[in-house]
Amino acid sequence: MRKSYDGIEYEYIDPTGNITVLVTTLVDIKSQPEIADMIMKMEPTCEQVGFVGFSDKGDIKLRMAAGEFCGNATMSTAALLCDKRGMSEGESKSVSVESSGCRDLVGVNITRNKDSENIHVYSGQVDMPLPKRIRRCDFTFRGSVYELPVVEFDGISHIIMNESVNMLSDKEAEDAVRKWCDDILADALGIMKISSETTSASEDKSNDYNIEINMRPLVYVKEINSLFWENSCASGTTAVGAYYVNQHKGASISLTAHEPGGVLSVFSRNDGHLILSGTVCFPL
Repeated sequence: MRKSYDGIEYEYIDPTGNITVLVTTLVDIKSQPEIADMIMKMEPTCEQVGFVGFSDKGDIKLRMAAGEFCGNATMSTAALLCDKRGMSEGESKSVSVESSGCRDLVGVNITRNKDSENIHVYSGQVDMPLPKRIRRCDFTFRGSVYELPVVEFDGISHIIMNESVNMLSDKEAEDAVRKWCDDILADALGIMKISSETTSASEDKSNDYNIEINMRPLVYVKEINSLFWENSCASGTTAVGAYYVNQHKGASISLTAHEPGGVLSVFSRNDGHLILSGTVCFPL
């Protein structure tokens, strides 16, 4: 849905409930946090703001308000380009996105699905950036020590927290994520709270294990002091997928994550790449 305010044009997009606003008006980097704050006050359901423009490396460029990486916004940017160029139902296109928080171009495959009422619907597959490292850290919070796995990407890190083991309330998690972001010197930090995990050997020869989880993502972006229980988190889902691959000593996995806004899936290819699948909706 195209909107404008005070000369700023932007698109309101729904990638698996993780409402994203993409600003299409050219805004200098210094002014982007201020514009993002203005938009988020105007759009109370918005969870993040990105700025799109011309790329001399790929098909389109995305910069998040604080320069972090966001998988759902990257998928939305590719879908936006396809939507503007026009696609027939069932048609697919490959898009390369130059995204903040990522050193290399991000490849996204977009397919136009059947419209739903007044909504253009796309499905996307993103060749997600691989983590720099996966490690376990001892985090302190209010006198207690929590040994938790951390998956570190260039633009954001994620803590994997099993709710049945680490009993932090939501309010405690909100306070902890701010402290822990400083502790590990991260620009942005997520806590992925996982419950109802089931793992089974796959009958599909394309992967070794099927894993299904319920997950609630909490994401803190330090520079703009943004803290959200997101409806879905693509980079967080990918982090969980990378963690399970590591736990299973490099075996291929198919992860299905049930999140408040819907389902995101991660599949690990034989070459080690992690492919994230989700949907992007454009209200008309």
